[in-house]
Amino acid sequence: MPELISRLGSARFAEREDSTRALDEIGADALDALHKATRSDDAEIRRRAAVLVQRIEKRLDTERILAPQHVQLNFKDIPVTRAVSELASKAQFPIHVEGDLSRLRNRTITLETANMPFWQAYELFCQRAGLVEKNLVPFQPTAAAAASDRDRRRLEEEMVRRSALNPYGMPGGPYDNRLVVVEGKMPTLPTHFAGAVRIRALPRHMLPGQGKVAGETGFTLEVSPEPRMQWQGVLNVNVDRAIDNHGQTLTCQATTQPAMATGDLIAQGIAPNGIVIINGYPVNQGMSQRLVPVRLKSEKEPSRAVKELRGRITAQVQTAPQALVTIDNVLKSVDKSVDGPDGLTVKVLKAEKQASGAVSIKVQMDMPNQGGMNVWGVNGRVFIKRRMIVNGNVVVSSELMDGGNSGLMLVDAKGKNFRLTNTQQEAMNFNGNTFQQNLALTFQPQAGQAEPAQLLYKGPRTVIIDVPFVLKDVPLP
Repeated sequence: MPELISRLGSARFAEREDSTRALDEIGADALDALHKATRSDDAEIRRRAAVLVQRIEKRLDTERILAPQHVQLNFKDIPVTRAVSELASKAQFPIHVEGDLSRLRNRTITLETANMPFWQAYELFCQRAGLVEKNLVPFQPTAAAAASDRDRRRLEEEMVRRSALNPYGMPGGPYDNRLVVVEGKMPTLPTHFAGAVRIRALPRHMLPGQGKVAGETGFTLEVSPEPRMQWQGVLNVNVDRAIDNHGQTLTCQATTQPAMATGDLIAQGIAPNGIVIINGYPVNQGMSQRLVPVRLKSEKEPSRAVKELRGRITAQVQTAPQALVTIDNVLKSVDKSVDGPDGLTVKVLKAEKQASGAVSIKVQMDMPNQGGMNVWGVNGRVFIKRRMIVNGNVVVSSELMDGGNSGLMLVDAKGKNFRLTNTQQEAMNFNGNTFQQNLALTFQPQAGQAEPAQLLYKGPRTVIIDVPFVLKDVPLP
């Protein structure tokens, strides 16, 4: 490993490239050495090591996040409604049945499967149970419903006229981590299972308000993650290859993002349940939706279907809480800084054990701005009136914090937690990119507690992942 690291700074380009590829293939086992190399005196070694760390960690994050939950179905002549409840309980995924429940209670299902990923098991179950997702059933509005939707239709027509129909709007509202099924036959749709994420092309009736643009064709992807993923939304879709029924190569017309507004946005006094629409897009819907349009440039021969489409969905996901920073031998680590992922740094300012057995620790934490307020679809500054912004900094007075919210933990050599009894925020600074705070913490030992060994910082991470997919025989309008 040391030799490969040193070759990252070789005078020969080919040797630098070979070492980069070799370390990339080693993957997780090379991370410790690469982290150290990011502090090398050689600028080229630092640069390549940093790129490799980011690439390998992103790949590992993606593998962990996309690992699907597995379920095994074993239904023997039980009512369909009961089987739905059992599947929802097994998968910890809310599944609701609507419609004529009496018919489904009187119908039974028998289905035994091996241990398989949730999405495949769910679709097989729906086929056998005679169920279909409600959003796939063509909507038949009543006269009253049609009248009540008059204003919505006018807004849709205006957005279509301006070529700015909200691509993230979805019948039934935003994706809320549940599935609603009704009696019916589940259609066969072009679908790709990417572990914990299901990606499929929707039928045409799902897009009632979408206007047709001259010189373009396309369809809409539905991206459905398992709810445990803490999915925060689709950022973009890249089409790498699209071949139509004539063998023509179709190119992607534009990135699949909402239209962007420029300039500053000042949002103040918005009424409850109100929305802000910029260039035809509801700002508050942002990334929480799961419908993403794919726009393709039409070729000479009119395309009726995409025979094969390969692409990548770029999405933002929050990980489960994990140890992001570990400081060993904390009582002897004053003035020591430890780097975590994504620009996170924890520095020990004070660490001492008191005569009472309590442990006092002061730290300085530098955290990247990942959890702040985002207004999707706005290129400009966002001013929140209840806060004061001075020279680009948010000024907030010192305050006491709930000790359980800091994410910092003190453990002994056996991993047993000390009890955190107090956390005080002594200073804070925010420059728009980094949130820095000084915290004073007091820990109390539990009965039989050994000496303090490690200070840990645990928390979730916001990560960007790429989800590759392949769809075949996608019908076009």
